[in-house]
Amino acid sequence: MQCANPSCKAEVMYFRSGSLHCVDYFVTGSQNHKGEQRRVVWLCAECTRKLVVETWRPPGQQLQPRRRETPGVPVHDRYSTAA
Repeated sequence: MQCANPSCKAEVMYFRSGSLHCVDYFVTGSQNHKGEQRRVVWLCAECTRKLVVETWRPPGQQLQPRRRETPGVPVHDRYSTAA
């Protein structure tokens, strides 16, 4: 399996790094296999740091740049439920 980022040539040997995602995609071909289907894609560890898979987007537009973190605010503090 190759990284879902088209500009990356990394190949998975073990699923110890990176991330797996279930995404929708369009299939063209014979009458029996046309339409939208799902598949599992993998992002290597390096691309996972830079990109995010947004599954609610239309097929072909699901790979998006990761937003920059808010400087000085740790991720765990932004989502904390403690008062």
